[in-house]
Amino acid sequence: MERALHPDLSKKGVQVMEQTGKTVFSITTASNMVEYTRAGVGKNLGKKKYIQIVIFDVHKSTASTKIVSSDYVDYIHLVKANGKWKIINVLWERNN
Repeated sequence: MERALHPDLSKKGVQVMEQTGKTVFSITTASNMVEYTRAGVGKNLGKKKYIQIVIFDVHKSTASTKIVSSDYVDYIHLVKANGKWKIINVLWERNN
């Protein structure tokens, strides 16, 4: 996880609360993601093994993608920093 993420990662999840209809956001940092990975969070997700990767665009040092799995839809921005591609932004929601 540390190799994949830029230290300035901004990861936001969006969810509409069924009870109120209000939209709420969860915010996660690179250090949170590293700790979640060490703790095994999400290890049992994706057992259906479905994943689709769409590359929208690559331009010099930036790229934009969409990842669809059985559990989530992620829109991901990547940056090429010091010769290595890193995830810098993620906007996601559950794929029900």
